[in-house]
Amino acid sequence: MILELRVYTLKAGTCAEFQRRAEQEILPMLERHGIKVVAARPSLHDEDSFCLLRAFSTIDERERQLAGFYGSDEWLTEHDAAVMALIETYSTCVIEAEDAVVDSLA
Repeated sequence: MILELRVYTLKAGTCAEFQRRAEQEILPMLERHGIKVVAARPSLHDEDSFCLLRAFSTIDERERQLAGFYGSDEWLTEHDAAVMALIETYSTCVIEAEDAVVDSLA
């Protein structure tokens, strides 16, 4: 399995709105695109930080699924500008992990 950790530094005071959008709009959309979300939560140490942990079967599948998600009309017309307006910066780390590790995190 491939684990992707994305950490968002949000604009001050926007974490609640980011979390609402994630839970109500973005996570269901990721699921519709076949992307497994292991965790999506605000950071415990920083009120302007949010963590998204996603799992993919292979690195090539990650590229394919993310291209479909971020290239979709739904993302581009309904979510991209609104979500990006809440984000100051983000970073991504991608690693290999055993299936059992992914299952234990979920």
